[in-house]
Amino acid sequence: MEIVLDIMNMEGWINDIASRYLSPVTIIDCIPWRGKGGQAIFRIPEGKGGSMVQAIRSHPEVTTADVEEVENGCLVGTVVMLNCMIIRHILDSGCFMECARAEGDGIVRFKILVGIEGSMPALMKKLNEMGLVVEIRRLTRMEEIGSVTRRQRELVTLALEKGYYDYPSKVTIKELSEFCHISPSTLREILTRGEKNMLIEFLKTDGKTQ
Repeated sequence: MEIVLDIMNMEGWINDIASRYLSPVTIIDCIPWRGKGGQAIFRIPEGKGGSMVQAIRSHPEVTTADVEEVENGCLVGTVVMLNCMIIRHILDSGCFMECARAEGDGIVRFKILVGIEGSMPALMKKLNEMGLVVEIRRLTRMEEIGSVTRRQRELVTLALEKGYYDYPSKVTIKELSEFCHISPSTLREILTRGEKNMLIEFLKTDGKTQ
């Protein structure tokens, strides 16, 4: 099952940047890092240039940030955060984060795939213990979810923006995997599955319109 949660009072760089620049910030992927910290891949479609990049790098929660401006002013990058217990609680409860997004209104919206039985109540308990105000926006059964996962779509989009699909290619799979902090073989598998699923999804949609 996929669940969409709105966290109303979550503090951190993603909310601060989105609110300050009125630009949506999407976390494509996030993993725990050294205890309470986290490491994330992010995308900002409406980047504000050097000022926004500097604001991300100088945020008190961010220890390091690797940010690049790609086509149409879009910013993509990775950050290491001092405090990101929420991702640890999501994984420890048996759930998986698809993405997190801040629009600039003070709310961070999470899309989460529920894992083993009892994982969602366990996660809600942890979020409540953190003092977070959580509102459940939507529950979707797995059979109603499209074949393309959010991570596949976001990483294919990232690869497209960084020129991986250009001819000649502007970035190698090794360079792209280093940017995403995952192995080349894992990234290649995600991209291949994503490309296949997106093609199947497109052909199904195209067939219905004819």
